[in-house]
Amino acid sequence: MASNKGYLVRAIYDWCVDSSLTPFLISIIDQRTQIPKSFSQDKEVIFNLSPNATSKLLLDNEFISFSARFNGQSEDIYLPIDCIKGIYAKENGEGLFFEASARSDENLNDKKPQSKAKKSHLRLVK
Repeated sequence: MASNKGYLVRAIYDWCVDSSLTPFLISIIDQRTQIPKSFSQDKEVIFNLSPNATSKLLLDNEFISFSARFNGQSEDIYLPIDCIKGIYAKENGEGLFFEASARSDENLNDKKPQSKAKKSHLRLVK
């Protein structure tokens, strides 16, 4: 089943913009995120997603990407949807917050099937 997080992020973003509020996005940082190097030491980052602060904004079900200016230089940002911790309006703090999961290289490369399957608690009734 597909995650509903991308749909919810888009809904809160649209609500913020329609209400003339500033949408802020919180994301954790892992090896899949593409952000300015000055933010790479942090564990999470907050971005202003207002139409005046970003260009080429794409809110997809799998990722969020946009361009923004940092210290006068345009940077492309890429955030996997499972790294998103929340989206909210700066002015009133209303929005949605999620559990986000950072992945390490080990987790991405070492996906091993579980060796022991759980025995079902169901039984056949005739």
